[in-house]
Amino acid sequence: MKKHIITLLLLLLLGVTTSYGQVLHNSTCGATSSSFTLDWSSVSYTPGSLSQTFNNVQGSGYSVSVNVSGQTGTLTSENGVSTPGVTTSLSGGTDALHISSTGMDSIQEINVTLSFSPALAGDIAFDLYNIIESASGAGQQIELVAYTASGYAVIPNLTDNGSPSWELEGPGVVAGNASSTAGPNDQVGVNFKSISDISSLVISLKRCTSCSNSPNTEFALGDITFCLSPDTDQDGVADWEDLDDDNDGIPDEIEKCPSSTRSTAEWDDMPFTNGSTTNSYTLPDGTGMTLNVSSNGASIVTAETNTQLS
Repeated sequence: MKKHIITLLLLLLLGVTTSYGQVLHNSTCGATSSSFTLDWSSVSYTPGSLSQTFNNVQGSGYSVSVNVSGQTGTLTSENGVSTPGVTTSLSGGTDALHISSTGMDSIQEINVTLSFSPALAGDIAFDLYNIIESASGAGQQIELVAYTASGYAVIPNLTDNGSPSWELEGPGVVAGNASSTAGPNDQVGVNFKSISDISSLVISLKRCTSCSNSPNTEFALGDITFCLSPDTDQDGVADWEDLDDDNDGIPDEIEKCPSSTRSTAEWDDMPFTNGSTTNSYTLPDGTGMTLNVSSNGASIVTAETNTQLS
């Protein structure tokens, strides 16, 4: 009897662990890329602190700063922890950075800005928790955007579990529309991808459009994974900006072209069957090329070569 009881308890514990560990973002990273994670359970975040920096995260050489601004006077505690603060109550038992407000009007917001030093190119991924609209009228609208070092905006790819308690309201914008927090219903998987260096990322918390100014306008930010752009020769320069990404002494501009001698394909030398939507050619360097003319429903009147449009 004791043996059966112990087995049952172990199965229950394993089931709970699996449920808590479920994430929706894509955290895979290629063999030629390096990765690291800002794990909230392994860093010390001072409860209630509006600004904190974590240096050399997991020995990566990168630092991540967290700054909270906006309607910070409405911030309150969650699970007995002053927010911003790390706890587990909104995130299914998983340590996450919680932001909880006593309520905001329709134009107020709280902004969580993550700054990266140095700026980094690659993938930044995490889950958001507790994106719902509760029966009491509390609920969240979240806006997400990252910025490159040169000031360009990057919009993330967002993932749900198939039956989410939120809806997409625009590029990088989600809002709670149901009260279910079962499993990962209230989670949003977030993936930013950029070959340009990202210097900052902003998460803005507002109340959802149909929500009232009520307590429990809140969300939680899970562990953040970073997968840096591939660096084949591991020289610290990403492939996309490395002139010799495999460090074999031959510049990539030569290796990645069929030959080092450029050739020009002249239409005068290539017979084109006027009116035909498909023509095939052999280019001067031996490369085969097929030219197809297609339509999304419009009638193709003519496809021909002439000198009037050149």
